[in-house]
Amino acid sequence: MKHPKKPTARRVKVNPPDIKKAWLYRMWFESKYGKRLALDPNDAGRLVFPPVKKYPYAYTRFPLKIVTSVYRRRKDGAYGANERIFCESRGVAADLVIELVEREKMKLGDALIVASIACERCQNILAHKYGMCWGYPATSKLAKACSASCELCR
Repeated sequence: MKHPKKPTARRVKVNPPDIKKAWLYRMWFESKYGKRLALDPNDAGRLVFPPVKKYPYAYTRFPLKIVTSVYRRRKDGAYGANERIFCESRGVAADLVIELVEREKMKLGDALIVASIACERCQNILAHKYGMCWGYPATSKLAKACSASCELCR
């Protein structure tokens, strides 16, 4: 009696993602056919926008920007885009985020939130604490004179 052949697993070669090919631009325009026209971030002071007819779509991407939205809840308890009262966005200091992740062992998302909600005083005190090239100690005249406040120092 012959035994049936065991099925062999097919090996499929999976290439790792090529990070160098990633679309890392912060702002670009796109035609209705998907053709992209990137803007060099170093040319920000002298941008010349392409014609609207040729590139009707503009894209922006801000990787270190945290957006907070406030919504009014309806009587049924739900909320949606139509109930948004306001929206604020804040940039973060990338070097401070890295220090929070490495030294405080924070998760990246948590470090981004801490760095984005920290006021001027708290950011500078944390920067000084981690030995960064900017910032000042909590006991300095600058820290005492700073009128900013946030959730971290209230």
